[in-house]
Amino acid sequence: MEKSYRVIFEELRNGRGDFERHILSWGLNHEQIESILEKAPVVLKDGLSLKEARKYAEAFQEAGAKIQIQENGVLEAEAADKQRVGFEIRPLQDFALCPQCGHKQLKARICERCGNVF
Repeated sequence: MEKSYRVIFEELRNGRGDFERHILSWGLNHEQIESILEKAPVVLKDGLSLKEARKYAEAFQEAGAKIQIQENGVLEAEAADKQRVGFEIRPLQDFALCPQCGHKQLKARICERCGNVF
């Protein structure tokens, strides 16, 4: 049986105005947006493949939301006891390649692999 995932809206990272403009352009109305914001954390989409969940989550992150992806069937308490299943998907612009060794990492001043200072 193939695993399925759910996308969870946790909170806004940025201003509400930008978030609403993005979401309204996707066809949601003001009442739906208000419901998402009031009920947070709330499941936005359920029963997705990991690829679909990542795509969906990235769109909401670009709109300014903090999003989590969780594997269906795993309780939050179980996930905390074992290994956390949910994770935040970072946009590509949060990463950098070291010009010296080519290592891909979250943007930082020093390369994790070779120590090169950017």
